[in-house]
Formats: sequence, C-alpha cells, structure tokens
Amino acid sequence: MASIATDIFYQFFKDDGKLRDIFVTRTSKEDWNQLWDFILQNSSSVLVVDGQETHKLPQRIHGLFAELYNKHIYLYITYEGARFALHFIHLNKIEFDVCPREIKDVDGLIAILNFMKRIARLLGKNISLSMENSHNHPLLTITPAHKCIPHYRSMNSLSLKIIN
Repeated sequence: MASIATDIFYQFFKDDGKLRDIFVTRTSKEDWNQLWDFILQNSSSVLVVDGQETHKLPQRIHGLFAELYNKHIYLYITYEGARFALHFIHLNKIEFDVCPREIKDVDGLIAILNFMKRIARLLGKNISLSMENSHNHPLLTITPAHKCIPHYRSMNSLSLKIIN
C-alpha cells in the first residue's frame, strides 16, 4: 500500500516551481460554513488580510466574503504537518494551494490525501488535485466514499485504504 502513496508522490509532487491546486466545485454557502467549522476545530491557521497576519479567526465565514471587494484575504492552514493556502474567491468553488517544495516525503503526501479525504466526506462532494490553474485536467479525484480516481494514464485505480 505504501507504494501507492510513493507513486503519487513522485508523479505529482516534484518541485517544478508550480503550485498544486486542491479544489471542490459546485459549492454553496453551507459547504463553506461546514469547511469553516472544520478549520476552526481541526487545524492551526493564520488569516492574512491585506498582508497582515492574525491567528484570531472569525467564528463565521460570511464576513470574509463581504470583505473581498475591499481586501485581499487568504488563510494558511496546517493540517497533520502539511500547509495549505485557502483562497476566498467564489462561493461556488473551494480552492487550496499546496507547494510541492514543502512536501518533503510520502508522509507529507499522506497528510494531503488525509486532508482531501476529510473534506470530501465532510462536504459529501468530490475533491480534486491538479497542477496550478488546470482544474479541467485533475491529476486525481477523491470521492466522499474515499475512492481515489487517478486521471493520469500511468496510474491504476487506487484505493485510499492506506489513509486512516
């Protein structure tokens, strides 16, 4: 089973200077609220508003979307040692960036897959991983039932049973 994670790591997480996107499409205000509750309970986070960092997160997310017209806002999340940047762009898409340079080994990748698995189950929606700004060509998708669907020719159908 560890070889599956190793294959994904070496195919998708070479430090090529590009970010990787993790995203959920067709999201709603309720999806964002569920995600926000999860973040408040399960991660270490730093909110960045116009370049100013704070560890004090609002209890509700709706105020952040109201501020988007006036301010640049994103959130750094650390989950199981992996760091993600959450962007507040549209209510209909949840998007995180991951920097391959920060994913040093297969354990780092497993943390990313665990995170994706948790979000897929939480929202009851597929979550995908792609190269930066290539959402029409995901590398892999995780379903709410934790099935991993690879979209690369060289990968076989995977099961994420390696992830608790």
